[in-house]
Amino acid sequence: MDKWVGDMFEEPENESVMPTRVKKIFSAMDSPQRLRILRALNSKGPLSYSELKRLAGFHPKSESGKFAYHLRSLDNPGLVLLDKNTKRYDITNLGKMSISLVKQIEEKSIHESSRMYVRTSHQAIEEFNADKIMRSLVREGSMPMDLAQRITEETENRIYKYQTSHLTGPLIRELVNAVLLEGGHEGYRSKMARLGIPVHDLQEMLTDVDSVMAGLEHIMLTAGRRVFVEYLLTNTLQRDVADMYLSGGIHISNLALWPLAPDTIFLNINDIIPQSDIKISSLVKMLNHVLWEASSEVVIDGISNIDSISQYMADTLIMMHAPHGAAHLSLYVPLNSKSIHGILEAYKTYVKSVDTPTAGLVIDTKDTKIAEFSDILSDIIKCNGVITITKQKSGKSGIIDSNDKGASAKMHSLAINLPSLAYESEGDEAYFRAKLAMSMEPIISALESRRKDIADITRWGLNPILAENIIKQEKRSVNITINLVGMHEAMTHILGDDYPPKMVLKVLETANHVVSKISGKTGLPILISMIHADGISRLVELDAKKYGKDKVYNMQDGRYQHGVSIDVRQTIIPGQLDRIISNAKKAAAVLGGGLYTELSYQKSTPQSDIIRGIELLSDHLNFTVKLKHDSS
Repeated sequence: MDKWVGDMFEEPENESVMPTRVKKIFSAMDSPQRLRILRALNSKGPLSYSELKRLAGFHPKSESGKFAYHLRSLDNPGLVLLDKNTKRYDITNLGKMSISLVKQIEEKSIHESSRMYVRTSHQAIEEFNADKIMRSLVREGSMPMDLAQRITEETENRIYKYQTSHLTGPLIRELVNAVLLEGGHEGYRSKMARLGIPVHDLQEMLTDVDSVMAGLEHIMLTAGRRVFVEYLLTNTLQRDVADMYLSGGIHISNLALWPLAPDTIFLNINDIIPQSDIKISSLVKMLNHVLWEASSEVVIDGISNIDSISQYMADTLIMMHAPHGAAHLSLYVPLNSKSIHGILEAYKTYVKSVDTPTAGLVIDTKDTKIAEFSDILSDIIKCNGVITITKQKSGKSGIIDSNDKGASAKMHSLAINLPSLAYESEGDEAYFRAKLAMSMEPIISALESRRKDIADITRWGLNPILAENIIKQEKRSVNITINLVGMHEAMTHILGDDYPPKMVLKVLETANHVVSKISGKTGLPILISMIHADGISRLVELDAKKYGKDKVYNMQDGRYQHGVSIDVRQTIIPGQLDRIISNAKKAAAVLGGGLYTELSYQKSTPQSDIIRGIELLSDHLNFTVKLKHDSS
């Protein structure tokens, strides 16, 4: 017993070794640069020497020696390890334990310190420094220094007054914005606002069954879009145009992408991928890239010129099917191309393989009779395929491309709510047209700003395919288009059900006069259209609240009409179709941006009626075939 007790108090042989090793570990941790190396390995490792050097924030040329020194200092006590086979560095368990201990010490010191610390939006805890508020006011808000100092002093006083135990970056920003509002500095407050979504909304998104079932990508994209929409409406879009949107005077489809991407792009595939290099993998990769460079639709020409395209077209469409949030893909195919039979069969295979097609065909019938193909086209349509029939290059929305010298981009997502103008005009047609003309100038100004914003951000590298093929020639290839929605409902409200078609032309001439005048001054191509616009049912809801349901909800299908709508059943009524075609042709002749014509059918519609409808219309109008009551 005495011997055992004596042994306990005898000096261990390795006593001098242990303190030395611990000392080396603490010495290694006593450096922000070495902590950065460990944290990079902990979150991203294993890493190569050059990867680790870059992620740890060392300059690739001027700090090579410094990086090597710090890495050796971590290697000696065994905090990092080099795998000699892969030549990659990784953090050891001892290294993980060490940075965990550092974090615990930092947090404990904060709790026991009388100083105030801030949990920043950069995932760090820092001592509160009022100078950072002043620097942010000057940098973010472009505020004069003397005013920034006064706002900072008032904010600092409130922070110390409240003595909050959990001071965060967002909370400081809220206090700054409160001081700005109380001082009458609303413009600066707008610049300093923090964008995001309320905690409650995010929690609901994460607990909503439909949202969760849609997947993680859907949740992330939805949250991201909310941020960009707020950014647009509070900081980017001109205040009067933002107010027009919020009050229902206009609608903007794909609002989040307004300053980032055009709405429709027309491209020739051979300008992007040489025909000799086209394979399934390269085609899928290119399509998945370009579908994120437009907010609404990408129309690809030249697909029918690819050898053996029908052999792998269905597989290609299935492989890149439904990238959530991406634009719709339209393949532009002349009916007289050699591969047309194979393309139609391949597309039919695709639509039978998916629930909801995210790609469609734009069939050009110029110099070709459609009768030979109407059976397979009607088969595709009954399988829920997306088919547009045209005699000129166009998209499924009705937007047309008159640029025959390469790629082009169209900006057409802003639609003017014509019924709202009609309700406010109290039956006065001249006043209605005057209000339309007055609303267009601020709208065109906003569209011109959007055009510049997209060109700038594309040049900076956001949309590489767009930059390579379009932005270089933007003067002639990027068009601004103002869309007019609800013409039928507006004319009915002002003039009654039997309004003369010439009044539609009169309204279009008024709009054309305004854009021609402004286009002549700026040199920019500005066009008028009556094309399909997503989400315009929102306008009906806003107008119903403002003007009363009795006035608004008696409209057909509870939505405002896009362009011209033709029911398949109307095509078999003698004389009626001729009148519709004649009026549509007159309108299309003065609409430089395009006229959306919809040939609608119901699930119960016989296939023979669909065949008759597309054969009768194909010689006269561009049109998209659509299932009745499809959501808009």
